[in-house]
Amino acid sequence: MKKLLLLFAILILGCSGDDSSSTNNSDNNNPGDGPLVLSILSTDSEDSNYVYTDTYTYDGNRLESVTQSDSQSSTVYAYYFVYTNDKVVRIDGYTSYNSGDPTQTEEINYSYDSQGRLTSMVETSSWGTETATFNYNSNGTVTYIQTFQENNSSIVDETNSLTLRFDNNDNLINVSNGVYSQVFEYDNFNSPFKNIVGLNFHILLSGELTYSDIFSLNNNCISNVYSNSLGDNFSNNYDYNQDSYPRQIIV
Repeated sequence: MKKLLLLFAILILGCSGDDSSSTNNSDNNNPGDGPLVLSILSTDSEDSNYVYTDTYTYDGNRLESVTQSDSQSSTVYAYYFVYTNDKVVRIDGYTSYNSGDPTQTEEINYSYDSQGRLTSMVETSSWGTETATFNYNSNGTVTYIQTFQENNSSIVDETNSLTLRFDNNDNLINVSNGVYSQVFEYDNFNSPFKNIVGLNFHILLSGELTYSDIFSLNNNCISNVYSNSLGDNFSNNYDYNQDSYPRQIIV
């Protein structure tokens, strides 16, 4: 997961090129017509020489690709999104070094239930395999179980179990492993990813969608508080455009 504490992020929005895309998507609230984020430029809070760029391409309102780079490295990451029934079912990840030809370094596959909810994820990469299952509990929480296994090993290296809680707008508001927790608070304005069809919450949290600290597909995170000293608490301030989408995030 490529997460940073940012000094600021600048978001550039554009318009959808196709108004015919379906809006059937249980993870985004009413995606479809509206602006689509074209790029996000993020500056590292500890060293302003590092500027990270996310660049997005689309097929209508379906995300086609994300390209990630930074100003101090020649390494470029590119992710290509495959859809079935307006859901992202696969992400193919490529890496290029020193302007060389890209090499596929990971593949992520997603499965959904009959209600369109994310149920499993399998990521295979050059180092190993990560699997995840998502179980939907009667109290509204989601149990997220991760396992990691290195290539050429029959032993599962690590297993994690997290409990996720979402609000009525599908914003992630609490993550807990039974020992510590993170609590997120949101504004009532539009996330830059709101109008992209078929995304799920794991795509956003895994880091393939953006370098920046954006935690929701629907609204914008204004604070992140840890229950102990394992992480840095922060708050975000936003500059919004006239359509209530963020143009700049200041951490």
